[in-house]
Formats: sequence, C-alpha cells, structure tokens
Amino acid sequence: MTSQISLRRFLSHGLSSNLRTASSVAHGYHARRNASATAGTLTHKGPVTAKTTAKAAHVPGPSATRKGASSNTSRRKGTSPAMAAASSAAQTATTAQTEQNMAQEAVSSPTPGVAKKYADMTEEEKEREVQRLLTYSELMPTVDPFGQEIVDTLDVMIPYPTTWSPSKNNLHQMQSNTSNYFKNSAALSMLMSYDCIPGINLNAHKKSWTQNMIDSFKRFHVHSTQPDALIAPFRQIALEMYEELNRAVASRNERALRDLVTFTYQKQISELVKASLKNNPKGRLLWQLHRIIDPVQVVSIRTSQGYVGPTEPRFGNRLMIHALVKFDTEQSLEIYSARGQALHPPAPKDQPYAIADADKKLEKWRVPAERRRVTEYLVMEKKMWVQGPWSFREQMWPSSSEAAAVAPPAEVGVAAGAAS
Repeated sequence: MTSQISLRRFLSHGLSSNLRTASSVAHGYHARRNASATAGTLTHKGPVTAKTTAKAAHVPGPSATRKGASSNTSRRKGTSPAMAAASSAAQTATTAQTEQNMAQEAVSSPTPGVAKKYADMTEEEKEREVQRLLTYSELMPTVDPFGQEIVDTLDVMIPYPTTWSPSKNNLHQMQSNTSNYFKNSAALSMLMSYDCIPGINLNAHKKSWTQNMIDSFKRFHVHSTQPDALIAPFRQIALEMYEELNRAVASRNERALRDLVTFTYQKQISELVKASLKNNPKGRLLWQLHRIIDPVQVVSIRTSQGYVGPTEPRFGNRLMIHALVKFDTEQSLEIYSARGQALHPPAPKDQPYAIADADKKLEKWRVPAERRRVTEYLVMEKKMWVQGPWSFREQMWPSSSEAAAVAPPAEVGVAAGAAS
C-alpha cells in the first residue's frame, strides 16, 4: 500500500517538480548558448554588416510590466477596520443594484439568442426567415428545411365487415367503408401518376393498350393480396420491416429502432424498451415469427402534398404517404433472466420445437414459448422527397365491434411482452 501511494505522489507531485527543474536547466543552457553565439558573432573576423551586427548584438531587456513591478517598491497604506467595512458594504450594494438592473432588462426585452415563433414574427422577420430557408436549401440540397414534424396522421381507417341489417351503425359503417375504398383508389392513382409505387416502375417498359387498361383497373384494388397487385411489392417491404421492428424491440436496439420508426412513435417504443430494461436489465428476449396466418394487407392508404418548398425537390416528388397495414401472424416471445432461466410459460407439448425458417431443432438450453396469434394495424410513413426507407408512425387498434377477433392491446405484439 505504501509503495502505491508513493508512486501516485511521484506521478502527481514529483513529476511536475522534476519537469520544472528540467525546464529551468534547459532555459539556462539556452541562455548561455545564445550569449556565446552572440559573443562569437561579434568577434567573428568575416564581413560584418550593420544588419547582422544589430541582430546579433541585440539583447532583449526586461519587460515593461516586470520593470515597473521591480521599481514600485512602495508599500500600501494601511486602512482601519471601519473604512474596510464601509468599502465592502458599498461594493456589495453596487453589485446588487447591477444584478437587479440586468434582471429587469432581461424581463422587459427578449433575449436576442432566443428564436421567436413564426406566429410572433413581424412581416419583415417572416420574409427573412423564408429567405434563410431558401438559401439553406440551395446550400444543403440533401437536407429538407421545409420538412416539419407531421403532427397528425392522415385519415387512414380500419374497415370493418358489414351486414344487411338496416341499423344506423351498420349504415354508417357501410358509408365509411365506401369512402375509404374511393380514397384508397384516389391515393393509388396519385402514386401511379407520379410513378412512385414502391417496388414498381410503370414507365420502365412500353406496355400494350390492354396492359395499361389492366393497370388502370388495379388502382381500385388496394386491399388486394394477390401477387400481381400493384401494391404487392410494398406488402413485402412492410413484412420485412415488421420483422426488423420486432427483433429490434426484443434485442433493445435503440439505434435500429430510430431507423425504423418516426420521431413521434419513437417515444412510445423507447418507453417500452426502458420498461423492459427496468424489469429485466440483464435478461434476454428472443422473438420468432412462425407463420403468416393471413397475407399482409394494405387496408387504407392516403397521400398528401408534404413538401411545401417553392421549387421542386431535388429528389422524388412532393408526396407524403401514410399506409395502414394489417399484420396477422403467429409468433412467440421467449424471456430469459441473466442466468438463462426461462421466465415465460413453456409451449404445450403438441407444438413443434423447430425454429421458424430453419431446419435445425431448438437449442438445448432454450425453452420454447407458446405461439400466439397476433393481429396488428401499423401506420407506415414515407416522404417521397427524402432518400430513405419507410418508417412506422403509429399503431391503431380496432374498435369494440372487432375486438373479439383481435387480441387485446396488453397481449398484442412483442412490445407488450418486452414491457412485462
């Protein structure tokens, strides 16, 4: 113990004193070397010029500050305790008055560094702000200065089955379903006009008149699950991102979650991840997708002019897309403690133990979890003027009329299991 303390004292105190000693020795060495060089230059028998003589013979004298300090040797006059107390009181009063004046100025006039809201700006300030955004968009073409946070989701909705009952609720539901059908067709028509349907390039090859007519009729089948539907490539993209989202939540990978969800949905996901870490900080979650019960289906889609810049965007177009996608799958969630103890209820013996999408059997240390049918409605967002993937915006829940066919919110998805 003594040797360790001595070593630390040497590193903290002895090393600094040694460095100071070495610095003073080096300073004396360089001073002697400069003096000898000066003397040698003055006694050199070679040609001597006025420039070299003045440069070599110049010896810097003491600085003005040091000279004044050395010459000023007068002592300060002593003050009485009463005078010192009076001076201290006057200084305190002056400081207090200065702070009070600064506080009043801060309250009466806004701080220049604080940005104003757009509604509180004058007309001249608004013009300067718009001009600043235009200049910024020219200097940084890959950044979207006009892209503000999307507060509200577009009017996507969950359609429900109806009957021939003449009840008021049934008629209202039929009206809502019909409105959603035509809005879906209008949104898909808008995507076709901009040729920005995900995964499809309508203008890549010349098509016959018959094929163009077939594509025109396909715009009325947004909810189709057929492999040749216009929305089929997007359904595959949505399924792959759905798997990535659940794996990221199970592994508590917040960096991957930031790439998969929007800012508004990120807060909710982060709270679930924090709750999972609080309940089981060093545990492990394993999520599996066993099978897809019903094909992934786009039940509602909307488009809007999201880019408000005065010029066309450098990439893509001005459209913003919100698509409500239905996922009906069978999945399981295994929860293990830090020591590898299974915290989830084991699966019944009649369920197979094979891992999804793999031929090998379950590892010996793993305990298979019970498979559950999970139905989720997730809103996906895409800003077509931004070079980036789709992202999940929010989750919607069916109303009580269809709640019997869908798992309750406390049991839907991997997020609920992670939080528990």
